[in-house]
Amino acid sequence: MMMMSCIVQSLVLVPWFLVVAVLAGGEDSSETAMFPAMFVFGDSLVDNGNNNHLNSLARSNYLPYGIDFAGNQPTGRFSNGKTIVDFIGELLGLPEIPAFMDTVDGGVDILQGVNYASAAGGILEETGRHLGERFSMGRQVENFEKTLMEISRSMRRESVKEYTAKSLVVVSLGNNDYINNYLKPTLFLTSSIYDPTSFADLLLSNFTTHLLELYGKGFRKFVIAGVGPLGCIPDQLAARAAPPGECVEAVNEMAELFNNRLVSLVDRLNSDSKTASEAIFVYGNTYGAAVDILTNPFNYGFEVTDRGCCGVGRNRGEITCLPLAVPCAFRDRHVFWDAFHPTQAFNLIIALRAFNEAVVSTVAGVDCFVSLPRQLLHALQSTSSSPLPPLLPVELRSGDRRWSVAWSGSSSSSSAIEVARVFAESISLPDGTVVKARVLPNVPKATLVTVEPETEDDWEVLELNAELAEAAILSQVRILHETMKFPLWLHDRTVIRFAVVSTFPSKGVVQLVPGTEVAVAPKRRDRNLKAKKSQEKECNNVKALLRVQDTDRSAFHEADVRGFELRVALTSIAYIHPETAKKYSLESLQLISVSPRIPLKGSAKKDEALNIKNSEASKVAENGTSSAKKEPRQAILRLVFSDLAAKGHLMMVESLRLYLGAGLHSWVYLRGCNVNEDKEIPALSLSPCVFKISENEKVLDRGTDMLGNHNSIRKSSHPPSGLSTYVDVVDWSVHDKVVTALSSEGLHDEGNQVNAYQVKNKKKLECLTRLWSLAQLDAIASVTGVDVSSLIVGRETFFHFEVRGLESYKSRDGQPSVNDRWESGKKDKNTPLEILYVMTVSDESLLGDKFAGYDLSLDRSEKSDNVVHIEPVLEKMNLGDPIYLTSAKETHCNKGVSPDISSLTWMGPIVSDVIKRMAVLLSPAAGMWFSKFKIPSPGHILIYGPPGSGKTILARAAAKYFEEQKDLLAHVILVSCSTLALEKVQHIHQVLSSVIAEGLEHAPSVIILDDLDSIISSSSDTEGTQASVGVTMLTKFLTDVIDDYGEYKNFSCGIGPLAFVASVQSLEQIPQTLSSSGRFDFHVQLAAPATSERGAILKHEIQKRLLDCSEDILLDLAAKCEGYDAYDLEILVDRAVHAAIGRHLPCESNISKYNLVKEDFTRAMHDFVPVAMRDITKSASEGGRLGWEDVGGVTHIKNAIKEMIELPSKFPKIFAKSPLRLRSNVLLYGPPGCGKTHIVGAAAAACSLRFISVKGPELLNKYIGASEQAVRDIFSKAAAAAPCILFFDEFDSIAPKRGHDNTGVTDRVVNQFLTELDGVEVLTGVFVFAATSRPDLLDPALLRPGRLDRLLMCDFPSPPERLEILTVLSRKLPMADDIDLEPIALMTEGFSGADIQALLSDAQLAAVHEYLNREDKPETGTTPIITDPLLKSIASKTKPSVSETEKQKLYDIYSQFLDSRKSSREAKGKRATLA
Repeated sequence: MMMMSCIVQSLVLVPWFLVVAVLAGGEDSSETAMFPAMFVFGDSLVDNGNNNHLNSLARSNYLPYGIDFAGNQPTGRFSNGKTIVDFIGELLGLPEIPAFMDTVDGGVDILQGVNYASAAGGILEETGRHLGERFSMGRQVENFEKTLMEISRSMRRESVKEYTAKSLVVVSLGNNDYINNYLKPTLFLTSSIYDPTSFADLLLSNFTTHLLELYGKGFRKFVIAGVGPLGCIPDQLAARAAPPGECVEAVNEMAELFNNRLVSLVDRLNSDSKTASEAIFVYGNTYGAAVDILTNPFNYGFEVTDRGCCGVGRNRGEITCLPLAVPCAFRDRHVFWDAFHPTQAFNLIIALRAFNEAVVSTVAGVDCFVSLPRQLLHALQSTSSSPLPPLLPVELRSGDRRWSVAWSGSSSSSSAIEVARVFAESISLPDGTVVKARVLPNVPKATLVTVEPETEDDWEVLELNAELAEAAILSQVRILHETMKFPLWLHDRTVIRFAVVSTFPSKGVVQLVPGTEVAVAPKRRDRNLKAKKSQEKECNNVKALLRVQDTDRSAFHEADVRGFELRVALTSIAYIHPETAKKYSLESLQLISVSPRIPLKGSAKKDEALNIKNSEASKVAENGTSSAKKEPRQAILRLVFSDLAAKGHLMMVESLRLYLGAGLHSWVYLRGCNVNEDKEIPALSLSPCVFKISENEKVLDRGTDMLGNHNSIRKSSHPPSGLSTYVDVVDWSVHDKVVTALSSEGLHDEGNQVNAYQVKNKKKLECLTRLWSLAQLDAIASVTGVDVSSLIVGRETFFHFEVRGLESYKSRDGQPSVNDRWESGKKDKNTPLEILYVMTVSDESLLGDKFAGYDLSLDRSEKSDNVVHIEPVLEKMNLGDPIYLTSAKETHCNKGVSPDISSLTWMGPIVSDVIKRMAVLLSPAAGMWFSKFKIPSPGHILIYGPPGSGKTILARAAAKYFEEQKDLLAHVILVSCSTLALEKVQHIHQVLSSVIAEGLEHAPSVIILDDLDSIISSSSDTEGTQASVGVTMLTKFLTDVIDDYGEYKNFSCGIGPLAFVASVQSLEQIPQTLSSSGRFDFHVQLAAPATSERGAILKHEIQKRLLDCSEDILLDLAAKCEGYDAYDLEILVDRAVHAAIGRHLPCESNISKYNLVKEDFTRAMHDFVPVAMRDITKSASEGGRLGWEDVGGVTHIKNAIKEMIELPSKFPKIFAKSPLRLRSNVLLYGPPGCGKTHIVGAAAAACSLRFISVKGPELLNKYIGASEQAVRDIFSKAAAAAPCILFFDEFDSIAPKRGHDNTGVTDRVVNQFLTELDGVEVLTGVFVFAATSRPDLLDPALLRPGRLDRLLMCDFPSPPERLEILTVLSRKLPMADDIDLEPIALMTEGFSGADIQALLSDAQLAAVHEYLNREDKPETGTTPIITDPLLKSIASKTKPSVSETEKQKLYDIYSQFLDSRKSSREAKGKRATLA
């Protein structure tokens, strides 16, 4: 490691905290600022914008200065962020003080201080004069007098005196007197007049004068900063060619000389009889602090000490930071920002030295974290654009003793560092100890920590509370080292103590992180434990952690009630696979307790592992308050073996999952225990309930209605999200009316005999309980074949009923039935009405018994006599108050929309490739292999392609495949990023954090980030600093998540498999860091579908609609749909179905029995433009183009184009045997009006090609890079629309010779054209035509072989060609029968095709005038006719648009153009020699 070689002065560093302590005068600063104001006098180190208003070269009001300041904008500070006085002001509790020049016009608060500092200013008046205007120290004192006059206007004289006496003055001057005066002998004479000692005396003489002036103005509290180690700044290192790792000692000696005299001055001022009685002068040793950092950079987190972060030349110090320069990426690792000034990180450390000592105060607490003073926290937060990390390792030092602790977000209530009393005793940290605090950098993360309980009592308590201790350790302890002792709190009262035996890695202090294995060495008593063993035998507390699986409709028991149907959810049963039961020694019909796994409070295991901790948790910790802890719900269930349950899963009905708060694919604890079944039920209550979405869920999703709320209607028997509501008002009377209907009718039994379920109307609650109970018993008997006589229920039991068909029920009181009210809003008899209840046992005698169970037995022995006895226990039942059950909304990837893998055969091997990669990502076995052999985890999947190419369909189909795999049951989360595009970055970050947290909690999971480029795009179109910063933040967040996930899952069994699938339009649209190795590195390109693929898509879409169509029609249609993507084809099929319906209606009403015919697709394709061709593609027949018959003359050009386009289509086998690339790019040149544009359009119509016409100037854009992007976009659109003709008109306007454009725009456009025309990717099916009348202006490189290498000249037509043109054009005009066009052709010598068309237009207009001027009025319906005399008369008057002179000029140009090409070809191959 290179160290700065500096001579450290022997002066004792006066700690900055003493500055605060001494100058504050012992005043209480916990509630208010320590000083009423702070006034700053100095140079560029503390200038905050004064020079912005001066005519000076020493200004920093441009980026990248201020890049890390609030708002990311320059302010005039000479740093990437804040200065030292900014931080000191914050630590003192002062607001940001204004620059003096900002107060001149008034309207600015000056009562809390003003900054007079000026860049290039010094103690001497002449210092920095070569840089322009600046404020010397004398001028700064004069400026303060102006401020003092303003203050005096708002205060009385006595108040002003008291105000100035209590205010703090910070003076930081002298640096410029050396680097911008004494050390520049070519500009200043001081170095030739004074030696270093005399010059220091000169400076101190002037400095003393100005200090006394400030004293005379009323100031009494001064902080005077010394000069820094100027020999170590990049400017001096570069100017004096210092060896690497060394400073310029001669310059540092000058600085030390000045500082020594400055210390003596401070001592004299503090001892002088005039000033010592009232004033305090404190010297701030910035030199010593800076040298300490430069000598030990790694102790402070720095890596670069000898060059600037922004600058040019040697040490990046020869030229300081220029406007819009690109600074270094890791600015917080650099000491210097530019050639002269430090970074914000350096300034913060210097400021924190003012507050890095504090007194330790032991307080009552229940964790091993410290609380830091608010000033320190505020300063730390102000340097970061994001919230502080959830954990900061901190070292406390007092003399030779050190204590390693952690801060987790809380602030102390005083200026002391607060530590829990029990923790302080464990680590031997006495109350009242004065310590220095610093952040520990680069603390390694522990993979294994071995601890031992301090006593046998601690071990026994731990054994009894193992689960609680496991959940509590991360929320209480995070920093450990060998031999350290620490406590652990259980139930906020019980404390057990541990000693750290060993850590791995054994590098001193380590972090305890999610995934760290904590091994506890037992510490048993040496005595017999028979009593404990017998207790264990008595209650076999089997514990398993299983994943929740969804059930099918068999989880409901059906019963027919007269007039309606009743379905009872089996909420007392859970299904498990036999092998899973065997693994955990579980038996069929065994009673179990099920409770959800709750993430650790404030530091959820997997959230924290990926650095996505909720910022609110930090706020709670800081305030020292939290919401009341709620015990997780649990249910006592019977286990039923079923092969439908996946291994390692527990299958429960959806409503029971919501009741427990366990979402689909989440994890639950299963405990098997012999519940005491002999307890008598003292009292029962039955309360109607409804699930309500938690407030946190509302933030992210506001649109889902769920069951239990009768204002919402379930749309299917098995909905995707089921049973919760956001509505606060619920119609509870619906519950009562449904129960009344059930209890009054009784169940239907053959022979109309009284059924065992029948009860009297007054026993509605008992009826409901009996209905539920008997349904559970019957279901158990039907599944297992074992009759169970009673049910064991816990403290709370959940009921769920579905009722259908209540339309025939009328209540006995004549009121409308519940179904009447319900059906008024929904006429779907198949939609169930669902009601929920919770049965609660009131037993205050056993409040601490978690596994209290009660025997709910029902007597069915007298069923043969058709008499039903109401059990005494049911007579104790009362109606409870309605209950709102808070539940998280379940997220589902809608199965009804997601396609099957089998429907994507048209994608070919791409589907299988994606499935294989996802299988590797999600397979636990693969993860074990990667971990075992220390192989990096494979990257995730990135699907890219144009819109409509099937990216989302592929992602959803692949996710659905793994969602339905019984051995995996992947949890699928779909994030539509396009819906988040307009949201703020913080909201997007929150949504992504919650999604990733859900994926980790429900692993194995598939997270689909659809349209990721809509929120993270590296496109040049993204404008604005805010947008780019947002993209950077989100990119860093995702890359950190993926990197950390890959790191943690390899050594932690607590993090399950996770697969990310993202879709974007192109790889270039997302940052390269996101698509690099180990992240989204599995790239899948979906190009526009070929003919066979389009046929497969059409067939699938038609079959999906239960229709049919012949194979011949589909093949023909697929061939015609060039350029159509999957989305276009889906719309096309819909349009065809609409056409078929219109064809059959009103005669037929069942379209499904008919086939789609060719006519349906013909009508569907009419006026339908695919997405890829919209806005740029024109129909080939637009404008009346009919093909070659629409073109007169130019026979040789027509033949050449036919040879290039038509022959490969007619004879593909022959051309396939000639694999060389055909010449398919043409340049048409010739005089204006000779048909260059017209013939290209006719060629497109004749060959049935799409025609894309681009006017040259349309592509040019004033923004850098936009013109090239437009060229790329045109060619990519043409490739998507192939086969097509891409035509560039006025080509010379966008592709002139390079080197003649001062802006360089057209040069870059030409380069882009060259890349597109003969790049690596061949333009298959795209024929490029360009037209110009000045080929000599084109860049020669565009006309070389492989580019626009076929040159066709469109000349003035000859007499036969003019006759042909007249014949073609006259077809559309009303001509007299006797008209003769041959004389007209001879009369129009020198006419172009456009001139001839203009001639006929004039003749048509003359015929109209002649028709209107006739004396005898023509009959209605007759047409003006062009006669032979009229046409000849017009021809004799018309002149050609191109004169003979211009024609000759053009011919000369074309001749020179052809000669130059000929000479260039002849020059090829000749050897050149130098004479």
